[in-house]
Amino acid sequence: IASAARRAGASARNPAMVRQCLLEASTRFGHNATGRDADPRGGASSLFAQGAGGVDPLKAVRCAEAYAPRATLVPPSLDLVRDCPYLSPLCEQPLLVGGAALAVNVTVLNGLGVLGKVTDAVWVGSEHLEVAVPRSIKRGGLTLWPWTGAFAVRVSASKAGVHEGSLYVRVEGDGGARDEGHRFGRGARRGACGVDETPPARWVEFFVAARAANPPPRKRRVLWDGSHSLNYPPAFVPRDNLNQADDLLDWSGDLPSSNFRRAWLALVDRGYHVDVWRDDLSCAPLDDYGVLFVADPEDEFSRDEIEAVRAAAATGLGLVVLADWYDEAMIRNAAFFDDNTQVAWRAAVGGANVPSLNRLLEPFGVAFGGRVWEGP
Repeated sequence: IASAARRAGASARNPAMVRQCLLEASTRFGHNATGRDADPRGGASSLFAQGAGGVDPLKAVRCAEAYAPRATLVPPSLDLVRDCPYLSPLCEQPLLVGGAALAVNVTVLNGLGVLGKVTDAVWVGSEHLEVAVPRSIKRGGLTLWPWTGAFAVRVSASKAGVHEGSLYVRVEGDGGARDEGHRFGRGARRGACGVDETPPARWVEFFVAARAANPPPRKRRVLWDGSHSLNYPPAFVPRDNLNQADDLLDWSGDLPSSNFRRAWLALVDRGYHVDVWRDDLSCAPLDDYGVLFVADPEDEFSRDEIEAVRAAAATGLGLVVLADWYDEAMIRNAAFFDDNTQVAWRAAVGGANVPSLNRLLEPFGVAFGGRVWEGP
């Protein structure tokens, strides 16, 4: 792609351009197009399974040949009403009025320059939909370097119904995208000899649409603990299935968007509303939920978290815990020497962090064992 841009004499050639052209040349796969027929709800068509879809190389080359510097967002929108199952599991249930906000990560591809900023964000749309961004954006700007960056968008609702609007994000470059004379794209904003000092800027639209509903009774609300699920990278977390010796690394974690998708859908189909909590459990509104669902955790539970769960259980919170294998000898045997980093890697934990789980379960008089079993 970069070679095509160079041959065509494009003024801007940078990593952001390559990613933008790849995305613009991509077409989403259809329902279950990746062949995972075990999920009739279209989980194989989800953003988390297929990314942007299949790439048309010729279209990507044509994009590079005619490229003009621009800023784009990934994903380009968040339409939870019409864009299902592509945005599954995010789109499978409505937001709850006054409930937990839905948080998504938005990546900025900044073809305007190697160094840039997100300096403003303005919501234009329904007053019943709150779309929040980090405060740093309006307090000096969020730095984009090199060529890219990311920020969180939190969406919550104050009234039942279908609401939509657009978040307009202001992205500034460093001027390097307009400098045709320097081979490395260095900016020419010197102020002398009549050169314009104003950095290039673009307003980029991020469309948001969501359904909202009034909260169900407490017994129908489930809080899924996503804060204790670890995956590779950055830690060496082994897979739950030890027979997959060709790749011991757990890349997906244990979340509704990955290997617990069918369990999550089963709960939703039975009329439960499931929120995923990704912060410290001692900060969670546990009294609003009927069940805390802890699925195969690898991280440690703090004393404050253990006490918060114990106190909430005394007022009606149920606790469902799923755990996988843990054996010190097998953890040691999973170690391997990584040729890429030239470091011997030792597994941080087993399939689950059973010692920490047992500390969580101690107030209830329950404990998991440490032996490893195989078979039905």
